[in-house]
Amino acid sequence: MVRSSSTQPFESKSPSEFRPFKRGGFRQLIWVFLLANLLVTKCVFAQFSQTTDITPPSPIAQNFMRYGEIPVDYSTGIPQIEIPIYTIEGKRLNLPISISYHASGIKVNDVASEVGLGWVLNAGGIVSRTTLDRKDGSGAPRNYGYASQLLSRINTDAHIWDSAYCSLSGIKGLEDYLVGNFLNEDKMSDRFFYRLPNGTSGIFRKGLFSDSTITLPYKPYKIERQGGATLDSLKITDDDGTVYKFKLLNSYSQAEATDWHLTEMMSADRTEKITFHYKTNTGNYSWGSGYQIFSGRPILQTSNCPPSNINPALTPIRTQPTYHAPVLEKIVSSTAIVNFMYASREDFTMLRLARITVSPIGASTEIIKKIDFAPKYFGTNTSDKRLGLDFVTFRGSEDSDPQKYSFTYESQALPPYPFKMGSPMNNEDFWGYYNGSNSFSSIQSDFISNVSDRSAYGGNREANLPLSRACMLKEIKYPTGGKTVFQFERPYSSNLYQYKSSGGYFGPFRVLSITNYTTETEVADVKTFEYINARWKPIAPHMFRYDQSYRDIPNCQSNYSKELVFSNPTLPLEVAPGIQAMYTTVVVYDGTRANNTGKTVYNYNEPYSPSYYDNQPSHPAQWEQDQFYHSFNYDKGNYVPELTRKSSYSRAGAGYVPVKSEIYRYQKLYTADFQTGIKLTRPLLYANPDANFSVPCGGHDLLIQLGPVIAEYIASIVVVDTKAFQEASLLVNSEAYIYDRLDTNKYVFTSTDYTYNQNNLQVSESRTVASKNEELKVVYKYPADFGDAASVALKSRNQIKLLLEEEAYQGTSFLRKTKASYHDWGNNIIAPKDIEVKNGNGPLESRLNYLSYDKKGNPAVIKKTGGPPVSYLWDHVSTMPVAKVDNAIFVSSSPQGWYESLFFVDVMNSNQRYPMYGSYSIPQIVNTTITRQYFKAADHQATFNIYVYDAGHNLTASYSDFMPYSDTYLTVSSQVSLPSGSYTVEVSSTNPNGLSYTQEVGVTMEGSTGNSASVPFCTSFEEDQVGTSYSHFKTGRKSYLGSYSILLPGCDPANNKYILSYWIKRTEAAPWEFVTQNITIPSYGSTISIGSANQYLDEVRVYPQNGLMTTYTYDPLRGMTSETDSRDRTTTYEYDNFQRLKTVRNNEGKILKTYDHHLKP
Repeated sequence: MVRSSSTQPFESKSPSEFRPFKRGGFRQLIWVFLLANLLVTKCVFAQFSQTTDITPPSPIAQNFMRYGEIPVDYSTGIPQIEIPIYTIEGKRLNLPISISYHASGIKVNDVASEVGLGWVLNAGGIVSRTTLDRKDGSGAPRNYGYASQLLSRINTDAHIWDSAYCSLSGIKGLEDYLVGNFLNEDKMSDRFFYRLPNGTSGIFRKGLFSDSTITLPYKPYKIERQGGATLDSLKITDDDGTVYKFKLLNSYSQAEATDWHLTEMMSADRTEKITFHYKTNTGNYSWGSGYQIFSGRPILQTSNCPPSNINPALTPIRTQPTYHAPVLEKIVSSTAIVNFMYASREDFTMLRLARITVSPIGASTEIIKKIDFAPKYFGTNTSDKRLGLDFVTFRGSEDSDPQKYSFTYESQALPPYPFKMGSPMNNEDFWGYYNGSNSFSSIQSDFISNVSDRSAYGGNREANLPLSRACMLKEIKYPTGGKTVFQFERPYSSNLYQYKSSGGYFGPFRVLSITNYTTETEVADVKTFEYINARWKPIAPHMFRYDQSYRDIPNCQSNYSKELVFSNPTLPLEVAPGIQAMYTTVVVYDGTRANNTGKTVYNYNEPYSPSYYDNQPSHPAQWEQDQFYHSFNYDKGNYVPELTRKSSYSRAGAGYVPVKSEIYRYQKLYTADFQTGIKLTRPLLYANPDANFSVPCGGHDLLIQLGPVIAEYIASIVVVDTKAFQEASLLVNSEAYIYDRLDTNKYVFTSTDYTYNQNNLQVSESRTVASKNEELKVVYKYPADFGDAASVALKSRNQIKLLLEEEAYQGTSFLRKTKASYHDWGNNIIAPKDIEVKNGNGPLESRLNYLSYDKKGNPAVIKKTGGPPVSYLWDHVSTMPVAKVDNAIFVSSSPQGWYESLFFVDVMNSNQRYPMYGSYSIPQIVNTTITRQYFKAADHQATFNIYVYDAGHNLTASYSDFMPYSDTYLTVSSQVSLPSGSYTVEVSSTNPNGLSYTQEVGVTMEGSTGNSASVPFCTSFEEDQVGTSYSHFKTGRKSYLGSYSILLPGCDPANNKYILSYWIKRTEAAPWEFVTQNITIPSYGSTISIGSANQYLDEVRVYPQNGLMTTYTYDPLRGMTSETDSRDRTTTYEYDNFQRLKTVRNNEGKILKTYDHHLKP
């Protein structure tokens, strides 16, 4: 049940699949990039701010983002550790729920999620924003989008001379602009990280000059930003057409929105959806991040008097916003409700996850699965306590015996959070891990040039291996008594600290070995890892400091410079976004390095960092210092490790022999670059421009004399473009060598080339050549390759990955063709109509016809060419087939119907009415069913009032529905006869305490005239709520008690011969009796009644006399409970309390099979 092996990396591109592309992600921004002027005199600070304003996502969002920023992959050494909780399974939508642990190490400032430190709950999705200057859409209108535009103005205006006032008025105007409007402009587009329920993650950014959205790396997704500058919601449509809706739920002490949570996912055909409901923590928590700047003693260049600021200083910069973090309260699908329950926690005034329960959608009080989370705490007091996860217990229905998963962690505790200390002390190494320095300074003392200032203003940022292991996971124990033991290490370099030519440990942790045990002492298997060719950044002083020049005029001219040293590097210590260490070669041993049965060697491409400016041809060559560039200066989004070779070996004595080798080659396709902003830096700051650029009048050569001053001013402004490079790095060739075990000089070889479709990034053509030099070519076509109405509709819904046609060739000879023709069936249903096949020189022949679909997009009638039609009946939520009927087509009499869905989702004040979105119109008197659905939190009771108004706003119907504290979901239906016209609905709610709550209300109004009937027909009464009994049943878990009427449609005389069959239990003591009879259905239809009072009925069928019917019953969240074949023989299936198949019985109730489930580590 626990995935804890590194043998299945899910981040790198795994070319074993048809199209091997995996998810990547986004780096966590843990510092704010800061430049010089924060430490100069007040007049200089007021003159110009060089701060790059970066607002990071909330710390809770960063827990999710870590899975994108540091991929779980061999190349980073991060193993996959995941415990599946439950998977919501629908017809088109699936949602896996799990908790997972990111084993890169625990940092000093990490804040535990609601699960625990290092753990996250995977049960939805999130979008998080990193604001890189001002929020997109806010601030003053932007004057310059490109560096060249601003530099052109600077070069022009710097030469403007005002002879009347004897001043360089152009420069003064520039300075007024740079400290005025320029600071209020949004100079750089924000960066958004997204993570979808299937684990896919990526980056998108808004175009600098338009509202277009750029995905990084390129993905053919539709991303819609809604709500204007406030950006209340976002909608992402993936390449399957699935729609994900995100909403802004949390609030902050700052007016900066950073997190949008998934509230709904909907299938492409709009027939299925899963909704996510949240509760806002009534408490809040503050989370601080900070850094320090050391400003050294001034170094005079030319001066007639000392500068105004001569003393060294250490300045802390700290932000501490307050968060009100929402937590997931429930997930509702067409089949299940998953509830999440919380308790208070001791480290922050937040909530911790205490329990998850799973219930059928129609029976919220029936719990079929219950998962409890037991907390533990690292630390002992308020300032250093951190929530951890001690163990998890799983229980099935009826409070079955628990299955327990327990966790062991490193005993080393972490220090207090600096922002919780009265006098913050720093205990972080360069990479954020605990090093025990306990210093007031986070500046590495060696970086301060003046030796006498080092002890007064410096500290220690070097790594301490034992302390950095604090709170890390070591072991998982399973219910069976087995366990998995992890051994982690940090990489080491002998030349890490270049300022003193010494070595040390660096970066995040990597797994050294994984050992699985079947018992406490019996080893099942061992995996050992060796890392070669590490990629990392050595620690050098120039990465943390530079000299800032000033022109100061306190009483006279003073030209000087100051050394500025930062606690964080001016550019991140990363080799790729969020990745501080990466390995281009990793060896995995099946055993230990000394004792193993074989090994597999993985090789990867070089990583890419968006802050590496020196290898970017477009960067200005005259500016080569780190402080001139941005962390995302050349942004490509999240980095996905690219596996280039995988070589497997078996052990042979003291050496190894090759078994298989796979080689993968990639190409950057569909490249485009976009301007994302500009970054301005001032290597020279002027304290008083009026004084600096006003000179005594006189002399015809004054401008010539001012030439050096103008040139110096122009050089004092550095402006560089920031860009986004959109591309898709795709596998274009793969080779495989399978070696002869007796003679490794012999092998079987295959090579495949891939060509892609830009519209969907799917393979459009593959060419495979084998050892005999025979080529197999396969051509693939998708909706974008066709212009028919159905294909155009599929493209509009972004269902662009559907494979519609495939052709295969052997060399130049045609082999076969398969084509799926889609059709618009109405009701948003675009589905196959015909499947055609062509072999060799033969004609294109129809092999399979879809004759009709139901209103939820399920196939209703399918016919193989030359064969009889096969009809399918589906359950009431259209997820499971309840009957298959061979040699039958549907005959039905359908009433005329009208349907409308109205909704309201927002904060509701007690006793205040709100209009619901939508309206219902009917052309005649219609009996209308009004169904009300309510969703609320379990922290209050509420009475909801629904008011139905006609077009003249006359009240025509009203309803009052009560929900107690414990209920979070309620569905109620009523019927009313409404005359023709248009109707609107209003809603209000009341609660005893008169408070406001976020609540969701949905009202469906559905009416029809006439009667509805169809054949074939069957029912096992599993989904009926009225007249059913659990006391006796033949199939499924229910029967019908009393007389039952079957409504039959009118049938053509040529096709009106049917069989009616059913099981009946005439008394409590009587056995079940099978009844079958031939019936003829007249052209005008009829009604047949079977059974009588106090008699039980089950498995009622009506099907053609020349047809065969097989029926199925289900427990929605467990599985099939019975199957009754065409000869009316029933096989039943029984499940244990954990919804696992336990027993299979035949028609006589005798056991055919039993299953005994044992968990393995």
